[in-house]
Amino acid sequence: MAVTTAQWRRNVARILETTLPRRAKQIITTAAVELESETKANQRKAGLHRRTGSLFNRTSARAKFGLSTLESEIELRVDVPYARVHEYGATITPKRSRYLTIPLDAAKTGAGVMRAPARAWPNTHVRRSRSGKLIIFGAQGQPLFLLVDRVTIPARPYVAPAILKIRKSLRADLAGMLRDVIEEAGRG
Repeated sequence: MAVTTAQWRRNVARILETTLPRRAKQIITTAAVELESETKANQRKAGLHRRTGSLFNRTSARAKFGLSTLESEIELRVDVPYARVHEYGATITPKRSRYLTIPLDAAKTGAGVMRAPARAWPNTHVRRSRSGKLIIFGAQGQPLFLLVDRVTIPARPYVAPAILKIRKSLRADLAGMLRDVIEEAGRG
C-alpha cells in the first residue's frame, strides 16, 4: 500500500524522535567499544611491547552524546605522556644533562623496566667501549647504561589505523540505519 506524503512526513517525524536516536546511540556506542579494542590490538601489532601495561591500561574510548543524537562523538583517550611519541615518532634529546642514559640489561627488571635512574646507582664509573660508545659501569664491572646524545624513536602508529578502520565501518552502519529509516517511513 502506498503511503501519502503527509503519512510519510508523520512517519519520519516519529522515527526521528524515537527509533533513530536509539539506533544511532547503539551504533555509536558499539563503535566506541570497537575503537578501544582495535587501538589496543594495534599497540601489539605496531611492535609496542608491554612492560608496565600503562599504555594499554590507560587507553579508553567512550561515546558522548549532546542534546540530540546528532551531537554525538567518540572520545578516545590514551592517557600517558609518551603515547604521541609512539604514534608519530620523535627525536629525544637530553634536557638537564649532556647525555641520555639508556638502561642496559643489568639495569632493567625482567619485564624490561629500569630498576633505578643512573644517578641512583652507587660506585659507578664511565668508560668508552672499543667501538667508542660511552657506558656507565657498576661496582662489579657490569655495564648498566649507554650514554647517547639523542635517540630517534620511529613512528609506530596504532591510533590512526584504528580510527580509519572504525570510521569506515561506522559510516557503513549509519548509512544502513538511514536506509532502514527511509524504508520504515515508506511502509507506514
